[in-house]
Amino acid sequence: MAIPGWLDSNKNRCFPFVTDTIGWPIAGPVTLRNLPYETICDFGVNIRNVGFDPQEHKVWLAGIVRTNNTLWFEFRSDCPQLSNQPLIFTRNISDTAYTASYADSDDYIGSIIISSDSYSASGNSASTGSASSGSDSTSTNCYQIGTWWGYLVTGELDNLIALLPNNGDAIVGKIEIEPALIDAQSGWVDNIDLVNDIRTTFTAAPECNGVETDITSLLSARCLSGIIVFRPGYNCTIRADTAKNSVIISGVVGAGEGEPCGDVPLGPNDDPKPGFAGRDGGLGCGQVLRIFNGIEGPQIGLTGQNRVIVTPLPSENTLKITIPGTSRFDCRGNSLSFSQDNSQLGLYLVTENNGAYLMAEDI
Repeated sequence: MAIPGWLDSNKNRCFPFVTDTIGWPIAGPVTLRNLPYETICDFGVNIRNVGFDPQEHKVWLAGIVRTNNTLWFEFRSDCPQLSNQPLIFTRNISDTAYTASYADSDDYIGSIIISSDSYSASGNSASTGSASSGSDSTSTNCYQIGTWWGYLVTGELDNLIALLPNNGDAIVGKIEIEPALIDAQSGWVDNIDLVNDIRTTFTAAPECNGVETDITSLLSARCLSGIIVFRPGYNCTIRADTAKNSVIISGVVGAGEGEPCGDVPLGPNDDPKPGFAGRDGGLGCGQVLRIFNGIEGPQIGLTGQNRVIVTPLPSENTLKITIPGTSRFDCRGNSLSFSQDNSQLGLYLVTENNGAYLMAEDI
């Protein structure tokens, strides 16, 4: 919306309507073509990504209805997804010049203030429908703004009221809005859900001796809307790009709150597991095996060979790796002769496909 000087200029021309569509002298039944210039000084709409094509579709003022001391302004579009969703504004007959208001297509769900079959130049009358306000309270989805929404600035209403002197009076028609005032956007954020992937935790699979990963997501908050403040957490930066109307969140080591000293809670119920220091079921920070020599889970086979014994301890979420100093063991744990009691042993890792082999050799 603009400054009053610009709005003053609009009171003497067709804007925000297409040129030469209103302000016509009355010569027969009153229609929207007889709408005074000063009635509407500014208008604009935003439309969701619902297939509105500026080359094919239009937005127009469909009618103005008076009920007692209230004036109803109904705007429509021929975009198929908007055909049954009028955009409706109201004014009191006592409102002053440059009264501004916003409207959402969900403000009056299923409302048809002016019936489609009443679009005729038959005089100052039109049938009206009922208006149910608000969104469906039984819906389980987050509240979202409507399919389209916009603003309206009205000027002096005296000459319009003269055209609608009685309760129930209406003037109808199809007065097209300037295309430049229609913003058909591709997408935006209405509300935010806060979701984290549950951290890597390992539990014994019942059908095998391996391990499996719980990949369920953790929902911490839902349908956050209104004024939302973003604050960078651990290893995080946040910046606003006003040119693209975007918020950019990036991961940078040491940024924001710096690097965490321990497990970071992912939600209100993300407590350490019973018997373990960490929230991931590990013995402590960094002691949960997630990637082994470049091999990622969820299942990794780890086998001991050539003096190395790998023993799983499921109750402790631990793998115990033993290198006996006085005996050799084959891959099945069978003892082999070994004569050097004080030998130094080196531990070697060989990876193959999704498995890894631990071997020890004399140094």
